[in-house]
Amino acid sequence: FGDDAKIASKILNITLTTRDKKSNPTPLAGFPHKALDQYLPKLIDAGYCVVIVDQLEDPKLSKGIVKRGVTRIVTPGTLEGEQADSIKNSYLASFYIGKKSMGVSICDMSTGEFLTLKMPAKDDNIDTLLSSYKPAEVLLIEDSSNYNFGNTPIQFIDKGVRNTTYAKDFVQDFYNVNSLKSLSLEEDEQLISVAMILKYIEETQLMEPKHIEKPREINIKGKMILDRATIQNLELVAGAYSGSVKDSLFSVIDHTQTRMGSRLLYNWTLNPLIDKKSIDDRLDMVESFVNDKELLNSIREELSSVSDIERIVGKIGLGRVNARDFNALQVSLNAVLNISKLLKDEYIQDTDKLSEIVDRIEKAISDDPPIAITEGRIIKDGYDEKVDELREIAGNSKGWIKRFEKEEQEKTGISSLKIDSNKVFGYYIEVTKTHQDKVPDRYIRKQTLVNS
Repeated sequence: FGDDAKIASKILNITLTTRDKKSNPTPLAGFPHKALDQYLPKLIDAGYCVVIVDQLEDPKLSKGIVKRGVTRIVTPGTLEGEQADSIKNSYLASFYIGKKSMGVSICDMSTGEFLTLKMPAKDDNIDTLLSSYKPAEVLLIEDSSNYNFGNTPIQFIDKGVRNTTYAKDFVQDFYNVNSLKSLSLEEDEQLISVAMILKYIEETQLMEPKHIEKPREINIKGKMILDRATIQNLELVAGAYSGSVKDSLFSVIDHTQTRMGSRLLYNWTLNPLIDKKSIDDRLDMVESFVNDKELLNSIREELSSVSDIERIVGKIGLGRVNARDFNALQVSLNAVLNISKLLKDEYIQDTDKLSEIVDRIEKAISDDPPIAITEGRIIKDGYDEKVDELREIAGNSKGWIKRFEKEEQEKTGISSLKIDSNKVFGYYIEVTKTHQDKVPDRYIRKQTLVNS
């Protein structure tokens, strides 16, 4: 509505219309709810945060105006699922800068990946991390010194988070642990940076996501440090003039079969190894595939059917998964099991658990389910007796009533028992006075007629 409609119309290239055209017209612009994944990233890329307001009750069951409310706030660092960048991680980075040290945490909410480290509070170190991980959004404490983060959007967190006691309690509650030792954290700048990200995710998503991993320490000692100028001049992930990933080294070498592989290769390109053992281990793996082209082609074929498992898991943790995501997960995990057999189970663990998940999805979810849960027909026939019963009542109510009538006749021994309906009581059971002594206690008397 109003000015927001004008902004959305311009950014999304959608029609701007008006309400009450005769006097004081109100600008309007909109798009179907199902097109949200298409339009939302455009608004975020244009530098706006978006508040999502959904219906909180079924319009068919509500009286009067349908209740609505804010369900989440979307920012550059909190895009998830199909809305997030498919080539690179949508990192959310927090910096808590102390007198000598600073705590840094980096989280991709769409996948749950969570990295953290503690390092000297120097501008060069901040620049290094920005170059290596290219966060979509940066978090700082209110009134903190403002380092030049370039064009990266910045959000400020309430100063109360920097209280170590509060940060400790908040982080422990989020992960449901009794001690920071289980998270390999101490009461310092690093802890506060972790709390900043978790607090921001909770406030924007209005929930505690279940897929966020425990913070994992970053080891930057075994990697080459590349500054912004080097990355730009070598055109590692974007062309120097076009700024497009299509004109970069990454686009030339990216022959990965999955989105997860693309994101991993993107990170490897920005963070080259310098540790000899790590380099040798990676080259040994490459050599094994080069020497066995048949195995390489077989694995690539299996990978081609793998969807973005990381982000499907993220949608599950955020409670925004749909039935088609589960089917994609089933196909993907089945391919992972096939890859495990090709590799003779050397690298993939817990294959029994993966097989169990594949079987459960196969048995439960329809082969071609709708996206919206309100459309029904998501659960397969025969999976759940109660669902089958309710589905039959909705689709063949007369047949179900006839069967129910016959079942009651057999249970009570009243052959003349009938099920009928009227506008006053709805459906009811009618029993003649001849058999009134056979009426079970579970029946509730509503009305007495002349003969029944």
